[in-house]
Amino acid sequence: MRHVVKGWLLVGLVAALAACAQGSPGAGLSSAPPPMPEVTPTIGPGGVSDEVTFTPCPRATSDPSRTHLQPQDAPADPRTDGEMWAQRDGPLLVEDAGDLLLVDGLLGVDTAGAVFDGRADGHIQVASTTVTVPITLQVLDSAYSGRRVTFVEAQISPDEPARWESADDLWILTDGGDGGYLAPADAVRALDALAMIEPSVEAMHRDDGVCAHRRSWLDGPVDAVLFPIGGGDGLYPTYLGRDSDGDLVSVVTWGDMTPWTTSGLPGTPPPDVDG
Repeated sequence: MRHVVKGWLLVGLVAALAACAQGSPGAGLSSAPPPMPEVTPTIGPGGVSDEVTFTPCPRATSDPSRTHLQPQDAPADPRTDGEMWAQRDGPLLVEDAGDLLLVDGLLGVDTAGAVFDGRADGHIQVASTTVTVPITLQVLDSAYSGRRVTFVEAQISPDEPARWESADDLWILTDGGDGGYLAPADAVRALDALAMIEPSVEAMHRDDGVCAHRRSWLDGPVDAVLFPIGGGDGLYPTYLGRDSDGDLVSVVTWGDMTPWTTSGLPGTPPPDVDG
């Protein structure tokens, strides 16, 4: 099935998604997410920053040990391929987006706009204590239409996923074509969200990039990773990968631009995926 929706349909989807989330939360998620922690950041050697800072993610090929994403299929050319996945018009790259510090083991997934103030409508407990997880992007590197993010992964464990399930509370509904993974926290040092739009977008797309780091205090760790997702406005699903024992090992958001199979993710695909 195709997940991307456009325009005014988003309004109806918001209500529908909220109703579904209340009635049938994804396995491993509760309908009442855990409260966001009060965090007092450790101040870096330079003291407290006056504002949130955004910097481009270093563009580097991800080490296979840091991700389950391993693109398999050769891309198609939209000028000759008339199938529904004809958007595959360039090579699929796996790029390391750095490490994300998750305070109290909480991972938030939302639009980039919601990430600005350190909160996310959807978040999940991925560990019982504060942990650092690697974030990886699968990027469609097109000579015709630019660089676009097709998959995002937070690797919780290097253990191999055996199956995937939908995390309804973590789907990204965006009218700006952006998303973010973050450490939810009420006490991050954030400014007015409007003041952060320009610097975050500039950092995300500098030098043809597709990723930005947010730090909420000077010399602090990365507390959010921002990225454009898929083809723009739409609803983008997030899935949980579990190993053979049922333990959470991966969180993945699908940009719905290339088939699930192109991700190379091991394990049984989610039941609602048709490609």
